[in-house]
Amino acid sequence: MLNIESKLPKLIEYFSSTPEILGVWIIGSYGTEFQTEDSDIDLAILFDKDMSIFEEIDIEIKICEILETDMVDIVNLNKAPLTLQFKTISEGRQIFERDFKKVADFEEQVLDLYQDHEYFYKAFWEDFKASLSKESSNHAKQP
Repeated sequence: MLNIESKLPKLIEYFSSTPEILGVWIIGSYGTEFQTEDSDIDLAILFDKDMSIFEEIDIEIKICEILETDMVDIVNLNKAPLTLQFKTISEGRQIFERDFKKVADFEEQVLDLYQDHEYFYKAFWEDFKASLSKESSNHAKQP
């Protein structure tokens, strides 16, 4: 199973030398009971500026080189859906923070927005589950 713990100091050194990176979280199954041999490393990165896809790819390549694996996915938190932003800050493992105030401001904004929209997310999810259940029972009745 993939283990990056011994490589974290070098990774954090890279993040420290990359001024546009404000914060980094490990998300996904890595380091949890759900990690398998096929699990990759998912990193959510908060940037200090808009990043082009090419800049994001360059950062991902450098991370892969440091970790000595190509089983890495990065998520640009600035562009991620609100639900993923919330899940990252509430359940992710933060491994780097350049600027406490900027990261805290981002987290506060996400929490405020998520609380404003939580009712709608839950209602949508319940409707979705109900429609799946109804669709499943309709298929069971067909010959």
